[in-house]
Amino acid sequence: MHSRIPMVCEKQLKSQHNRNRTNQKSASLWVKSAGRSNTQPNSQNSTKGAQDKASTDEPKKDRREARPDWLSFAGCLTLLDIEAVRTLLEVSTKQVFAKRLNLRMGNKRCGTGYISPGNISIVFSKNRDEETGKHRVQISIPGEPLAAMEVTEVHALAKTLKYVYKLKCSHIDIALDDYGKHLSFPLIIAALEAGNYRGFKKWNVHRSSDNPYSDDKTVRGMTVYNGTRNSDRHLCIYDRGEFIRLEARFSNRVADKVLMKWLAIDPENEAKSTHYLAASVLGTVDYINRISNPDEKNIKRLPRLKWWEDFRQLVLGGKNAITHKRPYLKARLVRSTNWQRKQVMRTLVVVIASMGLEDGFDWFKKRFNEAKASLKEWHHVLIEQFASEYQQLRLSGDDSLL
Repeated sequence: MHSRIPMVCEKQLKSQHNRNRTNQKSASLWVKSAGRSNTQPNSQNSTKGAQDKASTDEPKKDRREARPDWLSFAGCLTLLDIEAVRTLLEVSTKQVFAKRLNLRMGNKRCGTGYISPGNISIVFSKNRDEETGKHRVQISIPGEPLAAMEVTEVHALAKTLKYVYKLKCSHIDIALDDYGKHLSFPLIIAALEAGNYRGFKKWNVHRSSDNPYSDDKTVRGMTVYNGTRNSDRHLCIYDRGEFIRLEARFSNRVADKVLMKWLAIDPENEAKSTHYLAASVLGTVDYINRISNPDEKNIKRLPRLKWWEDFRQLVLGGKNAITHKRPYLKARLVRSTNWQRKQVMRTLVVVIASMGLEDGFDWFKKRFNEAKASLKEWHHVLIEQFASEYQQLRLSGDDSLL
């Protein structure tokens, strides 16, 4: 495995050398140039390539989107089938997997398996059933890799895992994003405090310390939990700045039933598919008006609160009211380099500049070689993944990393 590092690192060093050709002056000028490079020009161009791809089909601001945001499966497979599933996931998600030991399976670290850079995991028990020769398997696909796929691709992948490999869906999250931000957190909290809800018993409100709660419905950092994680279904409503997300989380038999009903729908029929996904989210809770008829014992007969009924009609009742969420195009390499530029580069500049260019780069070279010698298999997989993304960015004409 280590033989792959020098070639990749040599390319990266040459690229780094080309990017720093203009910085071969005095230490003071170099520091000023580095300071300017960390301001608006780079930050504005960091996502230019991804934005340009999506700009030709930019939807309206007041829109609603729905799609699966997490998938987990469980069952029993042979080692041959496990390798086939790994290949299927690599092809579907375009991610490379690395083998890992002592992975968590249930409440214990007793499993082995594979993990991708996007945290997709395939974990299976070390011991197999003597009669069938199968291992217990758990597969988790988080929201980030799912968001990079078309919904039709997610549908096909889930259908294969469910019906070809006979795995049960143990968990599914469905996200409904409202870009018009029609829901008001004060109204939701008032309904919860008054007991005007059904479908769950416990609820909780989390207010970010950085964004204190106010009557402004655009407040960021607000999360409302309807139900608990221990239940088979619960709903989280939280503010994402650009939109409000309603995320329904289903587990166990409920999750398997929700997934099977969605798989029975043709994913090409976007109206029917998104309507089912949105209805599944909105069906987890109900905000009702208990004051309208306090003597009514059958809660299902009580009318909904007007703001909740209006939102349901907006999502489910209008023509072309909701669509599949478009794939998230930004490469993982871009996100990693953005983080490195914002969190690491300034400190690195200070250290190297304080030593002087010659001694500073000698120190950096030593630290680079030390880190390179300690790379594990997981890091090699990341290098392959990032190298592939980098080539795709260059071929697409995206020079935001240069």
